[in-house]
Amino acid sequence: MGAGKDIGVFSPRSADPCLWGGYQLLGPLGKGALAEVYAARPVADEARSGLVAIKRILPDIACDDEVLHVFFKEAARAQQLVHSNICRIHGLEHRDEAHFVVMEHIWGRNLGQLLTRLRCQNQLMPLPTALHLAAAVCRALEHARRECGLVHRGLMPANVCLAYSGAIKVTDFGVDRAVGFLLRGRTRAQKRRYAYMAPEEVRGRGVGFASDLFSLGTMLYELLTNEQPFTGGNDFATLDRIRRADCVRPTRLRPALPAALEEIVMTALARDPQTRWPSAEAMHQALAETSREVGNEPDAEGLSRWLAALFPAEIAADRARFSAALPAA
Repeated sequence: MGAGKDIGVFSPRSADPCLWGGYQLLGPLGKGALAEVYAARPVADEARSGLVAIKRILPDIACDDEVLHVFFKEAARAQQLVHSNICRIHGLEHRDEAHFVVMEHIWGRNLGQLLTRLRCQNQLMPLPTALHLAAAVCRALEHARRECGLVHRGLMPANVCLAYSGAIKVTDFGVDRAVGFLLRGRTRAQKRRYAYMAPEEVRGRGVGFASDLFSLGTMLYELLTNEQPFTGGNDFATLDRIRRADCVRPTRLRPALPAALEEIVMTALARDPQTRWPSAEAMHQALAETSREVGNEPDAEGLSRWLAALFPAEIAADRARFSAALPAA
């Protein structure tokens, strides 16, 4: 995984560089309400080189057997997913009192960090780039549905990683949402997800594949306008707007958007799940048609150059921290 939202202090409880099994911990990548993520390097696995990411459940949460059961049940399902747009899970491990998931390390930034950078620089995302990113997420969602019927249940910008190489990877299928549901009322795990919930989830009804498409529609709206579509004055106002699917059409904020692209967004944001896109594949096809009309669709190399221009200091800092294990410049 790439760098997380909240960078903490790396303070392993032991001087042993292989604190958890055969992994040398190199430094923190992030810490959330449920887990902390470290960059690590396998020291005894000749089949795997470079960095991995270790996502360790926080000790105060790991003592809850029900949480652990759900976390690892969902992670085991996600481990079946092998796709170029999905972050690969290498293994699920337990070492002494530590419970963790070993994942593909993605050297880059997540979509939330990209949006923050664009807002800080008063930039709008180029249309071809927004379409390219949304199409990649569609491919990930469709693969998860077809291969094992897996709903993400927690799609938001922090779960879409953009590698500096230009790769796009969706992370945390099922895991954070499942644990967040169990811990609701005891942590703030849900709070950061409010803006990307679907109306049926706000109403306490079942969450399905169409719910992921609503979350993707919310993200695509944000990519195109730099604004979240349903944000209200407080959490209750936001949830009420989501429940009613009440948002300003994106062309009000970015008038030059193609009409076809606006309709893609608004179809994904339909209040009734039955009137959204019938599948991620159908939404992907619509995005592809619009992308051909817009032109200049970026490839991985183009996305890589764009990210390098946006995050030069972060790339240099990461390379300095993990120089021994990162790919050569």
